[in-house]
Amino acid sequence: MHHPAFPDESQERELMELHEWLIKLEKLEIRRDRDKIPDREFEEECHSLIEESGEKIAIIQDRQIVAVTSSLSSALGYSPEDLAGTPFSRYVHPDELPRLAKYYEQRLSGLDVPVIYETILKHNNSSNVYIKILTSLFKYLKKPTNLAIIRVLAETR
Repeated sequence: MHHPAFPDESQERELMELHEWLIKLEKLEIRRDRDKIPDREFEEECHSLIEESGEKIAIIQDRQIVAVTSSLSSALGYSPEDLAGTPFSRYVHPDELPRLAKYYEQRLSGLDVPVIYETILKHNNSSNVYIKILTSLFKYLKKPTNLAIIRVLAETR
């Protein structure tokens, strides 16, 4: 019998994937500091790294979308350029916003919050996009930043 306090096998795989992404991004940040890579060049390298993954990934800093893969923007009916620099809350279903805002603030404060959870985003056509999100903090340009890996579960029209 599965105990809810412990991850099941699929959650373990997802946590390992999240951990691997955090390591990749932290290594990139360390190399940026070591080699004194200009911020703009670093941002381009980071975006290339996540884009090449084929995953639905968003990097969120100061509540704004810093970078997003084309596969995620497409799943929400936008271009990556449309999403960049906009508040992530704009794409969260209104009923889910208080919970996600609370998680975000608690995560930034160092409190223990879920790393994997389900929620609802809004598509550009106003439909609901039901997702599973894997998220954790990492340093991006020396500031705490959220990495979000998104799995689309279903969409309603």
